[in-house]
Amino acid sequence: MAQVFELVGEANRSEVEGSEATAALSEMLGLVGLSTLTQLDEGAETDDEAHGLLAQRESAREARDFARADAIRDELAALGWEVRDSAEGARLVPKV
Repeated sequence: MAQVFELVGEANRSEVEGSEATAALSEMLGLVGLSTLTQLDEGAETDDEAHGLLAQRESAREARDFARADAIRDELAALGWEVRDSAEGARLVPKV
């Protein structure tokens, strides 16, 4: 497990997409059925309703109303969207 976390850290620090660490991590995640974690899906089109719900979720999180934020995340999941939080902010990814 320590080696896995080291690989994840190296992939996260890598500025070059397609680095050896990123490629190894993608391959490893594919073996355990988690390959969607490395998918960016930047081109996926979201609807106005999903964007509105995401904005409401962000507002709820800023207000520290985590129960409401979780409920909105569940609404988005029912619409076929997964919320991925990162340092750059939340984004929607189609559920697979």
